[in-house]
Amino acid sequence: SLITYLSFINPFKRYPRHLILTGLATLCYVVFNTLSIWLIAPVLNIIFLPNKAGESAQTEMLTGGMRGIYDSMKQWSWEIIGAGDPLSVLPRLCIALIAVFLLKNIFAYLQLHFVSYVEQRMIKDLRDRVYAHVIRQPYEFYDRSSTGELMSAVMNDVNTLSVTFQRVFTQAVRDPITVVTLLIILFSI
Repeated sequence: SLITYLSFINPFKRYPRHLILTGLATLCYVVFNTLSIWLIAPVLNIIFLPNKAGESAQTEMLTGGMRGIYDSMKQWSWEIIGAGDPLSVLPRLCIALIAVFLLKNIFAYLQLHFVSYVEQRMIKDLRDRVYAHVIRQPYEFYDRSSTGELMSAVMNDVNTLSVTFQRVFTQAVRDPITVVTLLIILFSI
């Protein structure tokens, strides 16, 4: 099982720097993923509801007293993108959206890069340990076991661990944080 394999090779003990970088890249990915979703709404409002978008932008700038996360994020985004009529704001929104998607994908790549580094090192360490264990076995062990069984145990089982580690680590960390962040925004609307 995965716990047995991880007891042999503790990635948090052996590769803390890369796992911390993976965590930071994951957090940045979640932030930019949420921001990309956040920026799509004003673009769609300007395109499909131009009169309402102009009124809501002016209302937001005049109200001043913002409440909650949603209102704070709206105020912050309008301060960064700038005020004006919807058609003058649209190009700035599109540029911001492209930049956010670019940054989101860069952090997704960095996350995959760092977790792959840890994964490959773990697999190498595990294969080295399995090999060292297999070559120390008595001759009777080799008489009982076929070459195919031994190769399967060393190659396939270790590859299964590799895929499991990468999927579990990235999805167990990134997806819950994304869900919580989007739920916070959803309930604050």
